[in-house]
Amino acid sequence: MPNIDNPFFTEEEPDFNSGPKPKRKSRPKVIAPEANFYCTQCESPIHYGQSDCINCREKFEWDNLAYKTGFPAVDNWSTSLMFSILGLIAGTLFFNAAGALGIFGGVLVSAAVIFYVSFVYPSYFKEDPVLSSNEVISFANLFFGGIIFGSLWNRSLANKQIGISHIVYIALMAAVFIITILAVIFLQL
Repeated sequence: MPNIDNPFFTEEEPDFNSGPKPKRKSRPKVIAPEANFYCTQCESPIHYGQSDCINCREKFEWDNLAYKTGFPAVDNWSTSLMFSILGLIAGTLFFNAAGALGIFGGVLVSAAVIFYVSFVYPSYFKEDPVLSSNEVISFANLFFGGIIFGSLWNRSLANKQIGISHIVYIALMAAVFIITILAVIFLQL
């Protein structure tokens, strides 16, 4: 029954979509930079905004994509637990044997560690790494870095970020190297 007291009431439902539409401000088209994401099935590149792979039509969630850095050692990284443990044991035995050599052993160990941490470890985050096998890298990281720094380096490779732990370790080993050289000089006087 119509409401006679309300003059605006009609039997028809109001059409709120009729009439002039408000003008939308045009937004500039945003072109996303090339993302380094790749399909987990066929390894083809995925661009921002895609919901499935162009080649294999695999549907994917953006959270489950494989991130590729372009660095072979980092992109294919998985820590080898067995070789990490072997590297830790071998490193402990090597550094204890070098310590038995006295001052010469200390200088030898410091120089070897500084070389590895300065040149070999950073090369993993480049296109042409010095070592490329996950097993050899896991072994070398714990051999030269011990349980703390070696584990940090393996974690940095898993996170695909170089971090600063190698720089801290270089500073520590340089201090050990300098103290060892000064000890040699002052002990011979």
